[in-house]
Amino acid sequence: MFSIYKKLSFADVFSILNLTSGIAGILTGILSFIFISAIFDGLDGMTARRMGNSEIGEELDSLSDLISFGVLPAFFLVKKFKFSPVLVIIAAIYVTCSALRLARFNVVKSKYFIGLPTTASALILTCILKINVGKDILIAISLLLSLAMICDLKFPKIRDSRLLFLGGFAVLGSIFSLYGVYLLLVLCIVYVLQPLLGWFK
Repeated sequence: MFSIYKKLSFADVFSILNLTSGIAGILTGILSFIFISAIFDGLDGMTARRMGNSEIGEELDSLSDLISFGVLPAFFLVKKFKFSPVLVIIAAIYVTCSALRLARFNVVKSKYFIGLPTTASALILTCILKINVGKDILIAISLLLSLAMICDLKFPKIRDSRLLFLGGFAVLGSIFSLYGVYLLLVLCIVYVLQPLLGWFK
């Protein structure tokens, strides 16, 4: 009667936790749930690589990412300046580009990420929201991130355990400290600049 549970793998548990965290962020209005979702997303990826993925794992992961790294950041983008009509439009563009990026990821297989990953984009936007920049800067960054997600630039898939640990440490630190937010923002900017500087082709 509930055979869908037989199609789930252990990695899917982290996708569900990612989704749950994203929903919690919307319902509670707590921005740091994006960081928590990113941790679960990372654990999902590592577990899937080591233990294998289920037949619905990729779709479940993308749907979870759309909520946590598409809808949730857009929600806070609009909330930041009391539901400005302009920000509503920008937020809709951001979510649409997130959906397009995730849909492409599911059908285009490559050793690189084609377009900025939604997780990285959401982390950058969350850091910017945390440090309280002006409305115009926030709009510009949101549009740039939206374009980056649907562009054809190649971004590396990080597999080095030391880099993953550093990134995880920064994400975790961002939940508790503004210093962690700044560290995470620097790491994300370095990641974004890699294809632009031609380090990865």
